Amino acid sequence: MTRVPFSLLSSLLIALLLGSAPAYGQLQDVETNRFQVYVGGSPTYPYSTSEFSDLYEVGYTVSGGVGVTLTPEWELSFHGSYSHFDLSSAGYRATFPAVTFSVSGALSVYSGTINLKHLFRTEGRWIPYFSAGFGVFHRNEDDVSFDFAPRLGAPRTDATLGGAHVGAGLAVRLLDAMSLFLEPRYTATASFQDTDESTLDYAEVRVGLIVAPF
Repeated sequence: MTRVPFSLLSSLLIALLLGSAPAYGQLQDVETNRFQVYVGGSPTYPYSTSEFSDLYEVGYTVSGGVGVTLTPEWELSFHGSYSHFDLSSAGYRATFPAVTFSVSGALSVYSGTINLKHLFRTEGRWIPYFSAGFGVFHRNEDDVSFDFAPRLGAPRTDATLGGAHVGAGLAVRLLDAMSLFLEPRYTATASFQDTDESTLDYAEVRVGLIVAPF
């Protein structure tokens, strides 16, 4: 599968940041400096040319964050996420043909990101938006264990990665201080050690709730 370059996502993020300057011109009736709390989750799909997409099954992500309304069209937020992927026994045997028995293992990803969101506000309840962000991602792999001999297996190393994501979503206002959202997004990472095997790319369809209690 074609991998979206990390540099391309970084360029899109920079363009988004530079384009935020004239955002004060419209919709001044929207309250600024308002804080939000985000909670969400998603199915998560491995997607890259590395072994990550071959060895691991579709996983899941849970996330939370806090943000602030900068202008009527722009929001800044900070998010923490946890993603989990189970090892695919069939994918492992296909990648390593010498292995003819079942294997098990898992991979976890912990991330912290800063995100900028541009909202296309309308008079109705529906608010489409575009988002982008960057941050640090830490992968933590369980040892690969062989089912016939759990004490034997292949140890895996951890790695810390830099990454960026882009997404587009739709929020619907339930109350003045509460919205639901749906956001497909793509995340690309690059290893600080510059090794392909540490690379993680994945796609999500994130669903969640935004509450503005303050």
